[in-house]
Formats: sequence, structure tokens, C-alpha cells
Amino acid sequence: MQTIWLVSGAGNRFSVLDNRLSRISLDALSVAATALCRAPFADSLPTEGVISLQKSDGISRFDAAFFNPDGSTGAMCGNGARCAVVYARNLAAISDTSPIQFTMAGATYSAELSSAGVTVSFPPAYKIIESLNVEAFGTTLNAAYVNVGSDHAVFFYEDLKKEIPDFPDNFHTFDLTAFAIPLRRHRRFAPHGVNINVAKKSLVDSNTLYLRTFERGVEGETGSCGTGSLASAIIGVLRGKVASPVTIIPKSNRSLIIRMEGGSPYAGLALDGDAIFHDAIAADIAADGQVTFAIS
Repeated sequence: MQTIWLVSGAGNRFSVLDNRLSRISLDALSVAATALCRAPFADSLPTEGVISLQKSDGISRFDAAFFNPDGSTGAMCGNGARCAVVYARNLAAISDTSPIQFTMAGATYSAELSSAGVTVSFPPAYKIIESLNVEAFGTTLNAAYVNVGSDHAVFFYEDLKKEIPDFPDNFHTFDLTAFAIPLRRHRRFAPHGVNINVAKKSLVDSNTLYLRTFERGVEGETGSCGTGSLASAIIGVLRGKVASPVTIIPKSNRSLIIRMEGGSPYAGLALDGDAIFHDAIAADIAADGQVTFAIS
């Protein structure tokens, strides 16, 4: 039996397990991901991904594998990384000594425990397109593309209000899914598609962005997205809308802080936010990925 924990990073919910000894194959975990994201936790809400703590390769303090609810894998997950660090500490797999080096999505990252929870340092963005024309909704949208280990398209709400006639007036309640679905697999983002982010500058704090994110693999809006927050902050800085450090307020209202050391949005990236344990349930994961939950 495995203990499956519900852990959230800034409102981004994950099913988290320790796979260091049981060594369930990644193929089996990919099959199991859909069921694990529907684990019968006490609040009856699904999670938005699976984090599996893996045996270290001997260089990093630990390895972590991330799976979307549809079983897809290979992308970096910023909020999931912070949850993995806190989970590893609770298992005594790591100490509080910083920096904490770990591997995720084929890359090595470092983390530090902070007053807000965990700070994860990222390498420079793999690719940035600051301005990209996207034909959709009968018009041309001003988008941006950023790859920080996961592919993101970034739109600003203020632009959309100008570009799309009758675009909804309320940023917090407009139908993000209806907006995102035609764009998530748009030919401009082929072949892999993208996560869709819509950001809005705060009228109160000059370095704060409100953010809503539709995540591929989840195929819906999530409470928060760490790599989407990084991508949106980078484009916000490049376009002169905000300056580092950038506060991101996602749908969950649990803030993330993005720092860009050295004055460049291309390097010195750091993601700071909380990681909170909520619940746990026991499950058996078979070699073929079939999941049976132990319901008390």
C-alpha cells in the first residue's frame, strides 16, 4: 500500500507519493495518474497532477516525476516542485540545509526553505518570444511564448479587451476555458501545444499581476501555475508592465513571488510560494497502473 498525500502549492493541488522503495514504473504511474488525481480525499475535489518522489541518481538530493491527470509527463511543474521539496523534508529524505538540489523533468534545480514556504531557482528560460501574432476569434491577438521547462502562451487582459469585441468586463469571472480551447493547440504553438495564461496588471500595486491559467494535460483552469507565473512575470517585465520582484495572484488568491536576479528576465529566476499538506489516503498501485483505494 502507498500513502497518497494531498499537497497544494499556492492552491495548485497534487497527489503526492514516495516511490523510492516500491519502484513503480513510470509507465505504470502514467496509467495510474488519472485515478490518483481522483483520489477520494476528504474534500472530494480532484487534484491537478501527480508528484512521485523517485530514488536519487546520486547527484541530486532527490528526483521527482510529474504527471498530468491525463498521464502525460516530461514538463516542469513549479508548484509541484515546491510540494516535492516539502514532502521530501517531511520524509527526512532531505534536511533543512540549503541549497537543496533535486532533479525534475530532466533538469537539475535548487531550492531553499523560506518563510513563505519554498523558493525554487530556475535556469534561464529556454525560449522567449516577446510578441507573437495569433489569428483567432476573427481577429489578431497579441501573444507571447515562454518555455521555462513547460510551454506557455501569455496574453494580457487589457490587450484582449481591445482586440476582441465584447470581451467580458470581469477578469476574474470570464470563461477562461472557452477562450483557451481554440488556442491550446493553435498552429502557432504546434506541435506540442501550450498552457494558456491571461494576466492582468493590478491597479493597486504596480508590480502585481493577477493570473488565470488553463493547463494542458489538465485541460482546464487550475488554482495556480508556477511555470505559468514565471512566464507571465517574464513577459510583464519585458513589456515594462512590472518590475522584479513580481507578485502573482492566481485564481486561488495564494500569492507567488517571482524574482529575476541580475536585472534580466532571462536569468536568475526564482519562484517563491507555499506548499501545504491537507489530507492522506492509502492506495495500492499495481504493476499495470491500476489503482485501488483503501476507503475507511
